Amino acid sequence: GIKGGHSPFTVHRSLFTVHYLRITAFGIFWFFITLSVESSIIPTRDIIFEHRLYLPSIGLIIAFVSAIFHFISYFSSFNLQPSSFLSRHASRITVLMLATFVVVSPIATYQRNIIWQDDITLWSDVIRKSPLNARGYNNLGGAFAAKGLTDKAIENYQIAVRLKPDFGQAHYNLGVAFGIKGLTDLLIEHLQIALKLEPDYPLPEAYYNLGIAYESKSLLNLAAQHYRTALMFRPDFTEAHDNYGVVLFKQGSIDEAIKEFQIALKIKPDYARAIENLQNAYIYKESKDKNKF
Repeated sequence: GIKGGHSPFTVHRSLFTVHYLRITAFGIFWFFITLSVESSIIPTRDIIFEHRLYLPSIGLIIAFVSAIFHFISYFSSFNLQPSSFLSRHASRITVLMLATFVVVSPIATYQRNIIWQDDITLWSDVIRKSPLNARGYNNLGGAFAAKGLTDKAIENYQIAVRLKPDFGQAHYNLGVAFGIKGLTDLLIEHLQIALKLEPDYPLPEAYYNLGIAYESKSLLNLAAQHYRTALMFRPDFTEAHDNYGVVLFKQGSIDEAIKEFQIALKIKPDYARAIENLQNAYIYKESKDKNKF
């Protein structure tokens, strides 16, 4: 007679069990391997950053779905009475679990998209979850500044530099915001701090803004010096050429001023302010030459 052995059903289930376990293991390994690219021993500025999970999350989804099917087959056939609740409703439990996942995921995505609707909501969420994150306050200040909310920008920049006094970018942003409010001395103070903190990364815009500040205080030599420094780091800085030309004109160096206006127009031919300044310089020079005779 036929002796004992594995039933066809048992063999079938065993094969699928191995199959599901392999897929689950693949998903888990996928998650950790892809995550290790950005989250390993290599130092990063951000401990947590959600975009790092975009690719690794594929592995989690694979592992989750395959694990459900594996355990449902386990409940429905292994060491359970045919009349047990899990055995009778295994397929319904599977559908319910997957349906829950399908429903919850879009809801979570929608809620996250609300946070990502603009920079203000995004960085407000960051500092709410990480109130000691200086870069979060600096970026939130930038978001307010972009919308013309200078007072709110200053408030957040000040928190950023208070949390991290050596944060050069935040000092620079705070100085520019003070400049917009007409607080020239505070602009100079924070831009000088920013340049001291970032000696290996000169900011042409910082020197340019300092030039504007010194020019507004009629400190023309200092203004010219900072415009020249800005141009040294960024030779195609149209506005700096034009402003430097204006300072040279005020100092009486008309020919040098004309050269700066011409350089500005060579870089940007339709730059209206430089066109007007060049015309005025020519008119002044012509009248001055006529007066010599």
